[in-house]
Amino acid sequence: MRHLVALLVISSWAASGCSTEPRTEVLLVVSTDYAVPAEVSEFSVMASGPNMQIQTAGAVLTDPGDLPRTLALVHQGGELGPIDVTIAALVADSTLDDRRMVERRVVFEFQRGRTLQLRIDLDRACADVTCDSDLTCEAGVCRPIDIEPSELTPWPDPPAMDSGVPEDAGDAGDAGDAADAALDGMVEDSGVLDGGGEDAGPMTCDGRYGSLTDYSLCVESPVGCEFYSVPDTVASCDSICALGGGTCAEAFTKHAGSNVCRRDVPISCDLPDDDPICVCAW
Repeated sequence: MRHLVALLVISSWAASGCSTEPRTEVLLVVSTDYAVPAEVSEFSVMASGPNMQIQTAGAVLTDPGDLPRTLALVHQGGELGPIDVTIAALVADSTLDDRRMVERRVVFEFQRGRTLQLRIDLDRACADVTCDSDLTCEAGVCRPIDIEPSELTPWPDPPAMDSGVPEDAGDAGDAGDAADAALDGMVEDSGVLDGGGEDAGPMTCDGRYGSLTDYSLCVESPVGCEFYSVPDTVASCDSICALGGGTCAEAFTKHAGSNVCRRDVPISCDLPDDDPICVCAW
């Protein structure tokens, strides 16, 4: 099963689902050998593009089966890098001032027209290792933060996962579908990571939610979106709205007829459903 931490967009992106251009993206496959959720209960992510605008995201871990989690970074215009990402594993004890058990920093560039992946293991062996600013800990030793192009491998062949993580990271299927997973996750900052191109302006509903499987926009306004989507797994409108930085205002089951934007029975925002119509606001 694929678990999406978040989908972060580099420069302007209007994902209408109609583009024939191959995606330019990197998927970070994140795992840890800490016990989940007894020792580690969250992953946090901080990413910045060439103009140093920072975006953050995170995911709550409640079960060992939540691993691995996948962060999709999508490039749509401007410079290909550098992209600077720091990912941390957070301890379950919320009373601590610093909850970081271990973190890893990577710097890479996109490869135009390619969907690639990078395995990020947040290792217990790195907990007490201190590295210089241009180095990061991997498997208990310091290594350069810079990722060589050869270290980014094609997505359709995901690496095996260890430490209790399923060897199959999910049905990779079509490479473009990998970032279209509409699973639970939390986007703390839905702003744009500018790749050096022109200002993307306000984020559209397509830009926020167009990556969802079978996405169909029903209503768009300056303060919200209403849309229908079948995620890759059963999800609630609370979790779906959060993917685009919004909150669920209303939720409905899809009408059984052919018009996918036609509402049927109202449901609770936090009630999982396999084909909800979500009304998201911000």
